[in-house]
Amino acid sequence: MSIVSASASNNIDMVKQCLDKGAKADECGSTQVTALMYACANAYEDIIQLLLQHGADPFFQDSTGAFPLYYAMGYHANYSTICSIIELGITHEQINKVTLTGSNALIYGCQRNSSLQSMELLLKHNININHQTKDGSTALMFAVQKNNIDIIYLLLKYNCNIYLKNNMNQMAIELTSNKIIIQLLNQQLFNDYFAKREFDRILEMKGIYLTYSRKIKKSFDICGLCLQHPVNCKLCCNHIFCIECIATYYYHSNNSNCPICRNPVGSNITMICDRTSFI
Repeated sequence: MSIVSASASNNIDMVKQCLDKGAKADECGSTQVTALMYACANAYEDIIQLLLQHGADPFFQDSTGAFPLYYAMGYHANYSTICSIIELGITHEQINKVTLTGSNALIYGCQRNSSLQSMELLLKHNININHQTKDGSTALMFAVQKNNIDIIYLLLKYNCNIYLKNNMNQMAIELTSNKIIIQLLNQQLFNDYFAKREFDRILEMKGIYLTYSRKIKKSFDICGLCLQHPVNCKLCCNHIFCIECIATYYYHSNNSNCPICRNPVGSNITMICDRTSFI
């Protein structure tokens, strides 16, 4: 019996024998699935610990691009399994590895209704909450489609972007008929609307007023200050920002110049309102 077969059948004694006989911890078959992947998929904690102790790579990718941490977020997701991998030391690049379809471990967890504890552990280690697959789907979209309200609450708690659209031009709220989820996401839209109204007030104190444009943003446009949030406003110098950053900047600044080129912005900022019907 190979080490891969032994792991798949939860035979820890045979796994030990294979390792004692010189088998590699990352030995795999034609599909590149390793013993650690089988153990993670089924939450065989003792075998996971044994393989990790013998140098198994928790980020080795199979022929589909999946890796042990990804497998660990499946139907049998186990918090201690995720901890075992993360405690080895995990980089930003590693936790954000994706499969050939563009899915990351968080998205897979949403698809498989993983435990909240496991999902939150990934979020605490800065997995990209707004990552989109090749078809534009996000973790929130999968949670909405699965009607998993607990996971939706968790993603909202970590400030996921509810405005992202998939390749069919649909936001998460458009992917469900569940009235509770629609009410929950509508409340978030409503809260964002009033938060934006507060940003308006801050800008008006500086003599700057918002005008609105229905121009569609490019998906890769990001704020010139935080380099993270999607942009939703443009200055007269054509530099682009998110309203959260630009309002905060002007609140603490003694002038109303562009944060990048330092040119005066005048009395208007153009809001690119591709967001919601509330704006």
